[in-house]
Amino acid sequence: TAVTPAIAPGSVVEFDVLLRPESVLSGMVVDSTGSPVSGATVRLAEHVAPPSGRGGQFEVRREIRRGLGGSGDTGDDWQRALSDESGAYVLRGIPRGDWELTASAEGFAADEPVRVALTEGQSRHDVAVKLLVAGSLAGRVVEQDGTPVKGAQITVSPVAPASAAAIHPMEARLASLMGNDDSQRARSDKDGRFEVPDLLPGLYNVKLLKEQGMRMGGAMMIVMDDSGSAADEGQRVEIVAREEAWVELVRPLTSSLTGRVLAG
Repeated sequence: TAVTPAIAPGSVVEFDVLLRPESVLSGMVVDSTGSPVSGATVRLAEHVAPPSGRGGQFEVRREIRRGLGGSGDTGDDWQRALSDESGAYVLRGIPRGDWELTASAEGFAADEPVRVALTEGQSRHDVAVKLLVAGSLAGRVVEQDGTPVKGAQITVSPVAPASAAAIHPMEARLASLMGNDDSQRARSDKDGRFEVPDLLPGLYNVKLLKEQGMRMGGAMMIVMDDSGSAADEGQRVEIVAREEAWVELVRPLTSSLTGRVLAG
C-alpha cells in the first residue's frame, strides 16, 4: 500500500518502507511434442472462479474459447512476457494469489490454462505452458452466379459439446446479438476471400450472418433471409493441425419489402 507522508518545509521526517519478497514465475513454452516455442506471449491473469450455480456453462464457454485459439480465461492480464529463442520466459514481481498462465503464438492454439497458487515471496521456476499445433480456415463468399461478395461477415464456431445445452437459448441469442457468443468472425475482401487463423483442430460450424434489419426515415424497409433452416445450420468443416481448410459460401437469395410510413 502506497503512503504519502506530509512533510512541512524545513522539517525532517523518518519513516520505514516495507519491501515484500519478490515472487518469480519462470519456465518453458512448449508444443504438444515438448519442443520449445520461441516468441510466444505468456500471459499471467488472476484465476477466475465460475459464477455461483453456473459452473457447467462457464466450463462450456471456456472450452469454446480455447477452440477459437484463445486461452479460455476471462480475467484481465496482470503481466505478460515473451519466450526467448530457447522457449524460456520469466515473470517477476508477482504478489501472492491464485494465478493462471496461458500462452499464444502464431500457428498455435492454447492448451488448458496452468493454475499456480503463490504464497508471499514464493517462486516457481519449472512451470511449463503448453501450446497446441493449430490449423486454419480460408474460404470465399460468392453470389448465386459465382460473383465474389465483398464485406460479407462470416462466423466460425466450434461444434459445442452436449453440455452446451445447459445454456438457455435466450441467453445464447442475446450473446449473439451483442457479439459475445464465443464465435470468431471474419469479413470477406474485394475478391470474396476470408481467413481465420490459429484454430484448434476439431469440427467447426461456418456460416454467413443473415442480412436483416430495418431502416426508417420517411420509408421503412425490412430485408428477410429466405434461405431456410439449412442456412442456419451453416457448413461443417474439419480443422486439422498444420493444414488450411477451405470452404465456399454461397449467399442465399433474399426478399425485401418496401413501403412508406403514413400518419393517421
